[in-house]
Parts: sequence; structure tokens; C-alpha cells
Amino acid sequence: MLLTKILINGEGIVNIFSKQYYGIRRKSTLRKIDKLLIANRGEIACRIVRTAKRLGVRTVAVYSDADEKSLHVSLADEAYRIGPATASQSYLRGDKLLEVAKKSGSQAIHPGYGFLSENVEFAERCQKEGIIFIGPPSSAIKDMGIKSTSKAIMSAAGVPIVEGYHGEDQSIETLKKEAKRIGFPVMIKAVRGGGGKGKIKMGLNHLIIDTKPGLSSKLRNELGMAAVRAAKAVGYVGAGTVEFILDKKSHAFHFMEMNTRLQVEHPITEMITDTDLVEWQIKVASGEKLPLSQEEITLKGHAFEARIYAEDPRGGFLPGAGHLSYVSTPEAADDTRIETGVRQGDEVSIHYDPMIAKLVVWGKKREEGLSKLKAKLREYNITCIFQNVCYVAIPSYQLKFKDTDIIMTGRFNGDNRFSFSCDGGKTYTDAHATITKFNNKNILTATINDIIYKTNVYRNEEVLALFGQEGKLQFSLPRPTYVTQQEEESSTGLANKAVSPMPGVLDKLLVKCGDTVKKGDSLFILIAMKMEYVVKASRDATISKVNFAVGDNVPKDSTIIQFDIPE
Repeated sequence: MLLTKILINGEGIVNIFSKQYYGIRRKSTLRKIDKLLIANRGEIACRIVRTAKRLGVRTVAVYSDADEKSLHVSLADEAYRIGPATASQSYLRGDKLLEVAKKSGSQAIHPGYGFLSENVEFAERCQKEGIIFIGPPSSAIKDMGIKSTSKAIMSAAGVPIVEGYHGEDQSIETLKKEAKRIGFPVMIKAVRGGGGKGKIKMGLNHLIIDTKPGLSSKLRNELGMAAVRAAKAVGYVGAGTVEFILDKKSHAFHFMEMNTRLQVEHPITEMITDTDLVEWQIKVASGEKLPLSQEEITLKGHAFEARIYAEDPRGGFLPGAGHLSYVSTPEAADDTRIETGVRQGDEVSIHYDPMIAKLVVWGKKREEGLSKLKAKLREYNITCIFQNVCYVAIPSYQLKFKDTDIIMTGRFNGDNRFSFSCDGGKTYTDAHATITKFNNKNILTATINDIIYKTNVYRNEEVLALFGQEGKLQFSLPRPTYVTQQEEESSTGLANKAVSPMPGVLDKLLVKCGDTVKKGDSLFILIAMKMEYVVKASRDATISKVNFAVGDNVPKDSTIIQFDIPE
């Protein structure tokens, strides 16, 4: 899949980037933006604040009860509460956001990505209220958001589209006929399936490594021109991403969809073009000209973005919300960006996306960028919550990824964690080590067989963690627990209870006391970090007790339901 990004201002001036796109600017008068409300949270809110401050624009943050002490709140000039932790009662409340915009005197709203960034109704309400929506016209969001409509518009504009069927007749007979015509396999996509709209269930199949695509100048130009036709067909203004699917052998490409917002991986574009796309968004929204012409934009080097998530790769990628007891990141530099919305001591909330940060690196050559990615990921140390740092590092070590043949079939088996003990009578190598404090880190230096090893050490009451060049070792320091033989036997296999596999919100209870269930029956549904998880019965049983109610926040491993097991 290829992402062609463009940016257009109101006089038909188009800039094509390798990653982010700016469309056509409308005929408009200059509207100075002195104060900007950021209708988002986390790393993207912090990133927008950074650019706004550099431009001399005052920033207004909004926060839910879960985010009152978050980083984006502390960075902004002003901050306003907009509701409870649940997104539907806070960050998705367009009326609350507009109320704060008026109260704070903000001339514009930047939606970031996610939440209301591609919401047609919110964009329309901003226009009616006289507040600048830093995004495309609502008509463009609508046209591109409905997949059947967007394909029809693209086809009429001469943009090659993926062969398929999106007609009004949705009968089984017609769909079977069209599937045979297209040829198998076929993919079924929701009409409003962009950004999760129209989906019934979403898993954690997200991208974790983003790269600059390697294209010939001829193919890049063809893609760019197709993206321009796509944008002009819907009267697009602002930053957007046109996605194509490319046949590796024939180099034929076809339109997939357009993301009508700033892209999550936009820092890659910025690193290889030496631009600030948020700055361009603000200037275009103000009615200004694009800062550079197409001829003035040059591509330099290669960039990689690794997304750091609070999730457990060894446990089915379940969310890992919790307290960030220890966080140590690489030093930011011209070739290294750390885009984050959290600090050491913060809580990673169950209510929102599990992304902790984005690590973005740049190198003159692909190999140099890849080497930096490996090195910087080794310096990214987090403990006390599940996270995927070791997992996202894997592609950077694989030859297929290095050679850009990145459709990988390997399986992640987890970062190895060892339990060991020292038995008497064995022979061991003596190691002499010292611990010193450097840059607020505890550095353990050990000499073994005349080789010096250095590791970063972190410890609290529950965890001892070692971060070295070879990876990470984490040791749990559990408190002793004593049980009787009877208790030990009855708890084996969790046969008499159903527990929460992750921290989350109890969304639905599908059973009640007295119900009889069979093995495999659904018991309850948890929601955490935009993921839904259904817990099922491990055996036939009768429900004897339900310990939580719908809407409760439940910690990991909490006993939600207790069983009576038939003899």
C-alpha cells in the first residue's frame, strides 16, 4: 500500500509530498489565527502545541477527567475540562468543544487525527459558528468517507480504482455474481469503513513500523498526479493522504481511499522534506499561500517511524494500561524525534488508544536509518507496564525488511525472559560490578572474562529491570503468598471463576446469577484502548455470583464471575 500526501491552497496550487498531501485552496480572505483550540489529546496534541508556540499562536487544551494532569494540558497556554473519561462524553462531544472555543476566544480548532477529525457534522458546525476547522471542507470529508461514493467519484475523475462492486443492489445473488466476475479471493469492506466507521469489531492489526516508500521518480510522479486528480474531484483543501495499492511486478496502481486529515505517520514526510505540516495546515487555514512551491520541495534520505504501544505481544497484544513507573527515551536530535504524550509517573489510560509514543529516525541511506532505528529502540526503556518495544525492533533486524521485501510471514514468540537460580556445588564465573549514577540513570558496569558490559538498572518494590545492548531482562519481585493444599487445588485452571484478561471497562454482562452456561459460551465483554474482548466460559457451570456491574472499571485479573461446578 502506498500513501501519496498532498497539500492544496485556494488558488489551485498543489504540493505533492512522498507522504502527506495539501490540496486546492479556496478563494478566501486572510483570517489571522491568534489562538488555537486542540480538540485532541496525547502525542498529537503535544505535537500541535509545539508548532503553534513556535508560530506565536496561543494554544487551548481540552481534557477529560482521566487527562487532568496529562502532558498536553501542562504544555498548553490554557486548558478546559470537557467531561468524564469516556471519549463519548468528552473528546467526541462537539458541542462541548465549540463551547470551549467560544469561551476561550479561539479562532480555530485543530482536530488532530482520530476523534472528530473526519466528522462531517462537526466540520459543518464549526463553519456555522464562524470557527475555522483546520481540515478539508465537510463536503470532501463526506465524499471520501463513504467508500462507494468515493470510488464512483474517483472513477469519473480518471483515477484508477480497485476492481470491485459497489452498486445499489446488495442482494446475495448479485453479490455472488459480482464476486465471480471479479475473481477470488475478494475482500468485503464496510461502505463507511474508514477509520473504524461502520465496523462492528476492531482488533489490534495496526501498523507499528512506517517507512518512506522507495519509488522511481516516474512512478512517484504518476501517483502524485493521480492524487491531485482525486483531490480536485472533491474540492479538497488542506492536508490529506491518498492511498493506493501497487502491483509490485507490473507497477500498476489503484486508488483505495483518502484519509481526510493529518496522518499518524506524518513525521516521516517532515523528516525527508524538512517541512512542518502542522505549520502548513495553520497557514493554509488562515488563507495564506503555501510556504514552498512544488519545485522547492526536495526529498532527502530515509526515515522510519516506530509506534510504541502499551500492549502485550506475548499475550495476544492485549492492552497494557497502567502506571509508567520508569521511562527512559533516546535523546532527541535533528535525526531523532520522540513524539509522546506521556512522562514517567503518568498513567496510561484504559479509555483511549494504547499508543505511548512514536520514535522517528532519519538517515542519508536506508541502511543508516535502519541502524539508527535499532540503536534508538535499544535506548527506549519502559517498565512496569506491558509494551511492544522489543516487538517493533524485530523488523529492523530482518534481512527481508532491510531489502524492502517487507511482506513478512514470521511469528513473534516474545522477548525471552528467564527464571533461574544458583544451585550449590556448581561453578560460576566471577563478575565484579559497580553501580554509578549518570544522567539520572543507574548504570551497572560489570567485567566478565575481561569484557566490560554496561546496563541501565531500574528497581522498585515489584520489579528489577536491566536494559542493555542485547535487550531487556525484567525480574518480578513478588510478595510471598501462602495457600492451603485445598485452596491450591481449587484455583487451578481458574475453573471456578472468569477473570478480566486486561484492565478495562465492563461493557456488557451476558449472563446473570443462576444462569447455566456451557463451555465456550460468552460471559461478558470488556473494552479497553479501543479494543473489545469477549470472555467465554472455560467449562460447563452455573453462575453463582457476579462481582461487577456494567460500566465498572476493572483491574487486570479481577474475578468478574464465579461458578458452581456440577459434580
